[in-house]
Amino acid sequence: MERGRFGNVRLCGERHIRTSGRRRHRSAKPRDCGDSGNAGAQSHWLSVQGSYAYVGDGLSGLQVIDIADPLNPHIVGAVDTPGAAGDVVVSANHAYVADGWSGLAVVDVTDPHSPRIIAQGVIDRRAACVALAADRVYVGSHTDDPNGSGKLFVIDVANPASPQVLAEAVTPGMTTEVAVSGNEADSNLPGGGPRGAPPDVSETLPGGV
Repeated sequence: MERGRFGNVRLCGERHIRTSGRRRHRSAKPRDCGDSGNAGAQSHWLSVQGSYAYVGDGLSGLQVIDIADPLNPHIVGAVDTPGAAGDVVVSANHAYVADGWSGLAVVDVTDPHSPRIIAQGVIDRRAACVALAADRVYVGSHTDDPNGSGKLFVIDVANPASPQVLAEAVTPGMTTEVAVSGNEADSNLPGGGPRGAPPDVSETLPGGV
């Protein structure tokens, strides 16, 4: 069965995973192992939890790859998100996907073989990147205008089926990555563009995370 086209995903060592877009997980002693196939297609982002890799696969949605055997990674589940699945983070039984102009997609992955969308949209801008801290998802967004501003959305996902926007902050350029550390969310801008001070998100973090 055709599950969509994700880029060349290779496993190296125990948990070293490389896509044609970006490397996110690395073992101490990497070695080239199995190939998931579809070389030459465009992959986006991935997140690993347990024996599964969750790949944001553009217009083909979210792909779930069984990586228990590094020599034989294979797709075991998929869900076609309404937008273009990009950055993805996974926590417990849920995957949070930056789904382009369709906003944030929340996917129940309790059964990795049968992922299902339980919430969609949430923000009214293009979702480009996501980060997770406790019960908060941080979504970086931008427009297609390279001169336009971006935004950082802070979203409460204590109830993943009903995410709620708590706050938002304007960033000075096209936000392409976001990371949370302490009380600050740092947004990266392409091409070395102007950077403002990282937004203070202390009031949105539960328990002083």
